[in-house]
Amino acid sequence: MNLIKTSLALALAATGLSAQAAHFQIVGPSLVGGYTYAEATTSMFGTVSADALVDDLSSDQVLLGFGMYSDSATDGSSTIRYDWVREVTLDAQTDASAVGFTLGGTSVLGFEGIQGLQGLVESSRVTLDTTLKIASDGEAAGSAIRMLISGTAESLFSASLSVIEPDTSFSLVASWGGQSVSYTGNGSMEAFDLSLDTVVGAEITLSLSYITRPGWVGAAIDIPVGTVQGFEESGLMAGTLTLAPVPEPETYALLLAGLGLIGAAARRRRG
Repeated sequence: MNLIKTSLALALAATGLSAQAAHFQIVGPSLVGGYTYAEATTSMFGTVSADALVDDLSSDQVLLGFGMYSDSATDGSSTIRYDWVREVTLDAQTDASAVGFTLGGTSVLGFEGIQGLQGLVESSRVTLDTTLKIASDGEAAGSAIRMLISGTAESLFSASLSVIEPDTSFSLVASWGGQSVSYTGNGSMEAFDLSLDTVVGAEITLSLSYITRPGWVGAAIDIPVGTVQGFEESGLMAGTLTLAPVPEPETYALLLAGLGLIGAAARRRRG
C-alpha cells in the first residue's frame, strides 16, 4: 500500500510541477478600437446620422478601449435620441497568471412624435488585437504548457419597433505556431472553454470583437407625440486566460499504474 501511495503522490506532483512556472506578458503590437454609426430616415428630419469612436486608453500591461456617445435631434415635439457606450479590457498587470478580459457595451435608439419613420440602422464594432508572450517563472524555454480560455457571452435586445431585430456577434481567436482555437456566438447566453497547447516562451496572437448590426428599411411608420419607440441592446463577453501544465507521457503512465495498483488492492480486499 505504501508503494501505491508513493506512485500516486509522484504522479500527482508531476502533473502540477509547472502550474505556476509561467505567466502572461503583453508584448504587442496591440490595437484597441472601434466605432459606431447610426442613421435614421424620416419625413420630418430627412436623414440624420451619428458616429463616434472607441478611444485607446491603454497603459503598460493593461489594454483599455472606451467610447461613449449621446446626442439627439428635436424640433420641440419630435425627438430622435441615440446613446452608445462600448468598452474592452485585457488586464495582464493585476494578476499575470490569470489574465481577465471583457468586451461589451450598450446602445439605445429612440423616437418620439416622429412622422414618417422610413428606416434605421446601427453599425457598431469594438475590437482588441494583441500578442501575449508566455514568460517563464523558472521553467525552461520550450517546455510544454497549456493555455486555457474560459468565459461567457450574452446579449440582450428589446425593441418596441416590431420591424427591427437584433444582429449581434462575438468572436475570440487565439493562435500560435499554425494552431488556433476560437469561439463565435450570436449573443445567446453561453459559456465557452478553450485550450491551446503551446510552450514557455511562445508568443500568442489574441483577437476579440463585438459587433452589432440591427437595421430596417420599409414602409413609413408614424410614432405619436408622447410615445417613445426604438430599441435597446447590450452585450458582454468576459473571461480569463490561465496556464496549466501539460504532463509528459511518462507522468500519465505513472498515474495509470498507481490507479491500477489501487484497483488491484481493492479487488484483493473484496476477495
